[in-house]
Amino acid sequence: MKITEVIEAIDDGMAVQAIDEKLREIVDAVMLHNKAGELNLSIAVHPGGPRRVNVHVQMKRSKIPEAPLNASTFFTDEGGTLHRSDPKQLTIKDLTDKSRPIKDTEKKKGD
Repeated sequence: MKITEVIEAIDDGMAVQAIDEKLREIVDAVMLHNKAGELNLSIAVHPGGPRRVNVHVQMKRSKIPEAPLNASTFFTDEGGTLHRSDPKQLTIKDLTDKSRPIKDTEKKKGD
């Protein structure tokens, strides 16, 4: 038998189906992320008795490219709490709100 026939015969075709699905997953990820992928197969042959052998095919390792996770910048306050905007920076609302008292640290130099 040829190697392709052997793999197709293992586990009534379930091995080739599993390999097919994993390869399809890798190809989709490669196309999506434009990065290389890998699928490594191992074929082992063990004694199975008089004039017999057991053939095992196994997907040893696969490398599926993934989308990189982007970093985001956060600001911290004195207590270490994270904020998306700088808690020390005045907003336009702060500047137009006449009822809000201005702290000494917010006053312009020379006042």
